[in-house]
Amino acid sequence: MKQHGGWIHVETQEGKGSTFRVYLPAVEETPEEVSEKIPLAIDTRKNRGTILLVEDDVRRLAYHFLQDRGFTVYQAPTAREAQKIFEEEGANIQLLFSDVVLPDGNGIDLAEELIELKPKLKILLSSGYSQDKNQVESIQEKGWKFIQKPYSLIEIIGIVKRLLKGEDP
Repeated sequence: MKQHGGWIHVETQEGKGSTFRVYLPAVEETPEEVSEKIPLAIDTRKNRGTILLVEDDVRRLAYHFLQDRGFTVYQAPTAREAQKIFEEEGANIQLLFSDVVLPDGNGIDLAEELIELKPKLKILLSSGYSQDKNQVESIQEKGWKFIQKPYSLIEIIGIVKRLLKGEDP
């Protein structure tokens, strides 16, 4: 919340429960501008591919969103768990989609380890931390794709589809 200029206010009353109020900054775009950026429908029948999703914050949401659109998705909250999944399913996995900052390491190191095992593995890394910008250059020099958080799930579908097809997102 703080990264995006927002905050949460919590009020608790014994015997009555808690109220959580989420405050976010206003968006400067008009509804017409927003609607032009978001496609109305995504063809789920053509989405094929297997993704290893390594994320601790929005993993469940991204997992369901990608899976509901036809992708096979393995999910892990940490680099260690992702390595275990890759040991078992690596032959099937085509794309690593990982947060740069992980509870037990980072997505860059994880990607380098997995690329050694499977050189044709596609890499998509994301981060919400502005201090990771100097890492973005390193990621792009390796030929990997980077997307800054917050991102829209619609945007992710487009990038994932293009990466899996071998196109430049």
